[in-house]
Amino acid sequence: MSPVLVCRSISQRFGPRDVLVNIDLTLSPGEVLVVRGPSGVGKSTLLRIAAGLTPPTRGSVSMHATRVGVVFQEPRLLPWRTALDNVALPLIACGCPGKEARAKARRMLHRMELNGFSTAHPHELSGGMRQRVSLARALAIEPELLFLDEPFTGLDPKLRQTMLRHLEQYLDQSGAATMHVTHDLVEIPSTATRVLHLTPRGPEFEPAPRHRATNHTHSLPEE
Repeated sequence: MSPVLVCRSISQRFGPRDVLVNIDLTLSPGEVLVVRGPSGVGKSTLLRIAAGLTPPTRGSVSMHATRVGVVFQEPRLLPWRTALDNVALPLIACGCPGKEARAKARRMLHRMELNGFSTAHPHELSGGMRQRVSLARALAIEPELLFLDEPFTGLDPKLRQTMLRHLEQYLDQSGAATMHVTHDLVEIPSTATRVLHLTPRGPEFEPAPRHRATNHTHSLPEE
């Protein structure tokens, strides 16, 4: 199976400091790569380079996906648009007719347990709700390649586990190639296939850890 993402000899230097040095990685459909490590080792920098948002100092990135979703640590919602319109916007940008886009957006908000909040603007939502809208926006386009930069930061433990379960179920169903950045081991999804541990000594690839049993007894609403 051909990879959807290939990073070769990625290095990034900020001033006198090397943040990333000669990192190679590939992602194929269905793979979930977790990038973990302490603050300051370049996890988010690597994700931004892989997503094409930041040019590397050295190295190359080759992406073979037309639908790419990104979830940042901050929701980054358009404040003048409702939750529904924020989720529908990338669908419309991809060519989906407005009525169909809004219907898909409404179903995705339902998945995120945001029934009744589709007409709310970001300032009317809690931080956790805004982050769920951001996740819904990224998943609504059915991405072939998904980038997650600590998407559960700021959520309380119960909500974090609920959203992690939703993400695991989505990845099981979709087969999207995923890069998931986290510093917290409890946020590693059960669907993870590999772990890239960034340390001050350099990168180390690890097998995916054995996971707790994840409760999948309550499936997501059907599309």
